[in-house]
Amino acid sequence: MPGPTGGIAANYTLQNAIVLLAADVPLIVSMAITDGFASTVGSGPYIRPIPNDPVRGGHSMQLIGFIPNGSLPARVARAAEQGFFIVKNSWGINAGDCGFYYIDYVYMRDHFYYLNFITTN
Repeated sequence: MPGPTGGIAANYTLQNAIVLLAADVPLIVSMAITDGFASTVGSGPYIRPIPNDPVRGGHSMQLIGFIPNGSLPARVARAAEQGFFIVKNSWGINAGDCGFYYIDYVYMRDHFYYLNFITTN
């Protein structure tokens, strides 16, 4: 189930997120979490789309970067499109890569709800 702003709106927003991340703007993403994502706790940091993966609910995480496919290490399989968003999750250091996950652009687009930036003003 895509988020309420899925499709074209999500794609546009995520392209803006890539630009903001390159400018070191702190971002928070809200998105649907599927069974496939939730089952990665303790098993790996790469989140890829799985057809018909049931949604468990919503979740928010801090976006901290984006890695384009061309910049991935040789041992890492490419994302379905463009690359991976790097997120800091709140599930502890035993989840993902010491609490960080790499979310395929397609997974993010298909499960995206909202994007917020953090400001001190």
